[in-house]
Amino acid sequence: MGQFAVFGESTKMSVFEINPKSNFDIFPNPTSDYLVIKNTTAFTEPVNIDIYNSLGKLMGSYRLMGINPSLSVKDLIAGNYIIKFYNNSVQYTQSFVKM
Repeated sequence: MGQFAVFGESTKMSVFEINPKSNFDIFPNPTSDYLVIKNTTAFTEPVNIDIYNSLGKLMGSYRLMGINPSLSVKDLIAGNYIIKFYNNSVQYTQSFVKM
């Protein structure tokens, strides 16, 4: 016999939980070429950035440098992506659309 599972309201079905509050803003969203990253907090250590596709595959890893840097997404195919910012003191994820 097959198995049957019931999931409750608190069951997480995604790879990442999108955080409602952030130290980062990304724009434009949707985008076709570049994402501009606005960092609203000065961190004492570098911030790493990972981009994942909608299947959870890592598409690229970067390091946040400077004030309001831009990140090229020209090589990504059109679709939905998750961008993850993290270091020892922060972890934040946000979605964006590549056109």
